[in-house]
Amino acid sequence: MVIGAVGAITTKDVKRILGWSAITHAGYLTLALLATDFSGTGARNGVSGLMIYLFGYGLAVIGAFGCVSFLERRMMGSPQLADLSGTGRRNAGVGAMLSICLISLAGIPGTVGFIAKLSVFMPAFQAGQYWAVGVALTASVIASVFYLGIIAKIWMGEETAKTAELPDMMMAPGTLLGTGMSTMAVLVFGLLPAILILLGNQAASVLGG
Repeated sequence: MVIGAVGAITTKDVKRILGWSAITHAGYLTLALLATDFSGTGARNGVSGLMIYLFGYGLAVIGAFGCVSFLERRMMGSPQLADLSGTGRRNAGVGAMLSICLISLAGIPGTVGFIAKLSVFMPAFQAGQYWAVGVALTASVIASVFYLGIIAKIWMGEETAKTAELPDMMMAPGTLLGTGMSTMAVLVFGLLPAILILLGNQAASVLGG
């Protein structure tokens, strides 16, 4: 968790940042495993949390990579942090979708990412894994720094000379559909978590949790 968070802070390539972020989120998943003794309620909570986290993280990362792939096509190369400056003013739709997905990855309330983190943090805490939860909270704070930093660049940064010269582009219909649906689901499941929790419990039952 900590290695992934620190790695993301020390790189400028947006795709690499998301890659390092994936390492951090894989660490969060281990909290669900620590909370799972495969007997009784602990197993049900751990397995349910694992499934909820995988689903919630998947939605956010699909949306984020959809936006990044669009920016990569526009820039004809992997976007750097500086290249995101002013994206929200140039293309408000892409800026909004990417921001929502990043907020979810940071685990901020109102998004599925917050529900996902609760679903793995709470069972681990209840199982007595206080040290692991403490490490996870520390990594989460570190991760929030670079997620919110990217969002600040998107909306408050000034476009670089490189990006200002690039022509405007529209997101491909397929990419727009997938990215838009993922972003919408990030908000829907964040505001209506009961649906996701029910699905997670049902998945745990099917898997024998």
